[in-house]
Amino acid sequence: MSQPRRRFLQQFALASAALAIVRAPFAQTATTIPAQMGYATFASQVGRRFTATDASGSTTVLTLAKVSRARMPSGHRDPAKAREHSFTLVFECDAGTSLPEAIYTLGAVEVESFEALVSPFGDAGRYQVVFNG
Repeated sequence: MSQPRRRFLQQFALASAALAIVRAPFAQTATTIPAQMGYATFASQVGRRFTATDASGSTTVLTLAKVSRARMPSGHRDPAKAREHSFTLVFECDAGTSLPEAIYTLGAVEVESFEALVSPFGDAGRYQVVFNG
């Protein structure tokens, strides 16, 4: 194998590995939300308690503090659908409770369970879930 080809293959392998490392934090996103659930579903649940269950089965109680619509860029193909399915949930939990960023199964009495990436947000004890439909 020629030197330039060998060097190219080595650099390509290093670049591929670096790209995989850089992209890893972006691999987790909010995952499975039933199609019929949107902004209106959650807006009516502000103040309600949700249960967050992690992969090991451990649960934490979160209170839905706020639901915010995402700002929509102009020119979206279906603005009404985007407005209903692009939003952020802000949860709060009891003092002294903390959750690591991870995918949790979230559920409440009047809301079907769904999986989402829950991330720490702002002050201690606040978490967000972002939906971009």
